[in-house]
Amino acid sequence: MSVTLARIDDRLIHGQIVHAWIEYSKAKHLLIADDFASTDKTSQLMLRLAAPKTIKLVILSLEETINYIKENENEPIFLIVRNPESMLKLLNLGLVLSEINLGNISMTKSQTGRKMLLKNIHVEQNDVDCLKAIAEKGVYIYIKLVPDERPIDAIDLINKKY
Repeated sequence: MSVTLARIDDRLIHGQIVHAWIEYSKAKHLLIADDFASTDKTSQLMLRLAAPKTIKLVILSLEETINYIKENENEPIFLIVRNPESMLKLLNLGLVLSEINLGNISMTKSQTGRKMLLKNIHVEQNDVDCLKAIAEKGVYIYIKLVPDERPIDAIDLINKKY
């Protein structure tokens, strides 16, 4: 079973995650794979306050994430990372996925060089490079804000806009 849903979302946990994606994923574990949040007490507190009590929240570094998934391979896990680069690192560390949901990438990271793919996704060249590298590994990347939307192929959209 393991990872039932993998999502790239720079907001990590927010209303759409809590009220739509957790139920959709049927996960028992909400795994936040983020090197910064795994060591920052304030981030951890905010994530714990945002997460529902009905799911086990785990906040780990990227390296720790691989071991956690292996140790819990029979448990359904909803994996969230902050950016495409982190997801690519996980794949390079041995994570195997067939598809990834691309959620939110805001403009706040840097204003320079960001292009809007959709209203909630603003990418810079590094994001594009990482997403293409993920796709080259045979992983389908789709965009959906909420589960009942029709998926949009992220790479097709990137190729049209870049």
